[in-house]
Amino acid sequence: MKAFFNPEKPIKPLFDSLLKLLLLVILLCVFVPLSPKMPAPGLDPSWAMGLNQAVAQGLAFGKDIIFTLGPYSSIYTKAYHPATDFMMIAGSCYLALSYWLAMILLMTPLRWPWIVGAFIFFSGMIYARDSLLFSYPLLVGLIAYKSLFFTEGLERKYIGLLFAPFGLLALVKGSFLILCLFTTLLSSAFYLSYRKPLLAGLCLISFLGSMQLFWLAAGQTLVDLPSYLWQTFSLAASFSEAMALDGNPAEILVYILCTGFLFAILFWQKQSPLAAKLFLFSLFFVFLFISFKAGFARHFGHSFIPGTSILLAALAFSFVHDSKRSLAIIFAALCTWSFIIEQHSRFSLRNNAISTYAPAWHGLKNRFSDKNWLEQNFAATTGFLHSQTSFPQLTGTTDIYSFEQAFLLSSPNKWSPRPIFQSYSVFNSQLAEKNRNHLLSPNSPDNIIFRIEPIDNRVPALEDGSSWPLLVANYRPNEAVQDFLLLKKREAPPLASKIMTPLRTEKHQLGESVTLPSLNEAVFVEIEMRATLWGKLATILLKPKQLEIRFSLKDGSQRTYRLIASMAKSGFLLSPLVENTAEFALLYDQETELDSKMVKSFSIDINQESWPQWHSSYIVHFNRVEAAFPSPSSRAQRRIS
Repeated sequence: MKAFFNPEKPIKPLFDSLLKLLLLVILLCVFVPLSPKMPAPGLDPSWAMGLNQAVAQGLAFGKDIIFTLGPYSSIYTKAYHPATDFMMIAGSCYLALSYWLAMILLMTPLRWPWIVGAFIFFSGMIYARDSLLFSYPLLVGLIAYKSLFFTEGLERKYIGLLFAPFGLLALVKGSFLILCLFTTLLSSAFYLSYRKPLLAGLCLISFLGSMQLFWLAAGQTLVDLPSYLWQTFSLAASFSEAMALDGNPAEILVYILCTGFLFAILFWQKQSPLAAKLFLFSLFFVFLFISFKAGFARHFGHSFIPGTSILLAALAFSFVHDSKRSLAIIFAALCTWSFIIEQHSRFSLRNNAISTYAPAWHGLKNRFSDKNWLEQNFAATTGFLHSQTSFPQLTGTTDIYSFEQAFLLSSPNKWSPRPIFQSYSVFNSQLAEKNRNHLLSPNSPDNIIFRIEPIDNRVPALEDGSSWPLLVANYRPNEAVQDFLLLKKREAPPLASKIMTPLRTEKHQLGESVTLPSLNEAVFVEIEMRATLWGKLATILLKPKQLEIRFSLKDGSQRTYRLIASMAKSGFLLSPLVENTAEFALLYDQETELDSKMVKSFSIDINQESWPQWHSSYIVHFNRVEAAFPSPSSRAQRRIS
């Protein structure tokens, strides 16, 4: 089959070598963060720094640390840490070399228009690292396809080498693991069906073997690897509902139309055998579907991922189909990419090229001229972050809620994180239970720096909500620093079994006003909601419709927040309605400032006139908090006595 840009005259060997070298330089600049990011405040920089620190402290991923990224996360985040810089640079170089080999094999014979196109295209990848790393399994899958149907002998030389980086990608980010696993299983299945069991086994052995080697190289133990893999799939399954954000639906429509056009062209090829079409369809479908979920589930600010991926898919498609149809696909994908990108920012080839290649040269030069350059920058940055909060040095170990790990890690304190170390990512009841059990274990931190900072207008008490009773029962406020509350572990905390007492269980309907059992006691609830078949399908394909909960307070005011069903199942403090850190501190007080925040009733609502995604009925378990919070009535009695 003809490849796109396939002139008849071959290029001279020397020129061919120069083109290959230039392509390698481009890929090294794109993949390798020679000028890495320094620590910064905020949600994303904090988890990036936290994951690097977890590697530095030798914490076990999948057990001590559970997140959507793994021990090689710095390859994705480009975040610097003295303990992980070598892992980041070496791993990125390995991926760049592997990507280069895959492109060379697919673009043989190499032509100068491809190099110009690569320079232009990869200049835009600086803000789409997901798409860049997603595309490697796609390229390897295309090489497996060509080795099966068109190029005999290719597989014996390169298949093992090309599948080995899958093991590294699986330890970078959970979505990469899913894509690499599918590509490996698909290739192995087709090799087996074509009576090539050795190659089928080579795909699996190369992937699994390299994963274990890279896992050990990161300082992890093999016994924790299954837990990491399981938790990765668990987080992926819960992500869509918990992290869903809406965006422009026109972007989704354009993406689906372009994807459908690509598949129509694929099946239009009459000369290709059906097995070849099925292989390509499966390969492109999973690549585009994972990109679709990555960009449109949490839509705003992430839709550039599928926008870039569809363009990558179109370019990759040209490696295996004739030029006329490839040009049509590339044009459609370019229009789709342009439409999506223009919704958010102006694309500037010049600025992107400067942002891609200038830092690479700057970093390479400084790494050789000053070996302490990065460590000095890291020390200066963390020193500045510490000056922003001035957390005191605390005795023992310390954790921070809900996020802002960058501030804690920049202080002189010893970090002892809960497993899901950022509260917004406690997506389901199983994860909430792990964090709760951590507070009950001997490894619970001696100090907690606490601040309420919910995302996406969630109920403030929802994030790590099942841990709140333990935070108040087992810790006491020591002082306030900036807008953080410093908590100290009590010497004799109450037994966990005595913190809460079940009151009653009720069944209610969506839209119904639910009256609380008492206005004079702190009430903790666990809400069980069930998705319908349509809701489950919506979650798998993209995301379910969002739920809202409306609170009616004792003082007559109302509040409306977003409710995450999978998080509400683990439980949260319903009354009093605590909306900020200052109000959380009042839970320890004996005064009545929170009396007006007691919840009189609540209702859960959703707009689902057709194709209902949630069952209309749900179950509420009411609990009275015994040891954790003094009720208004008990405070009044104390004042009288």
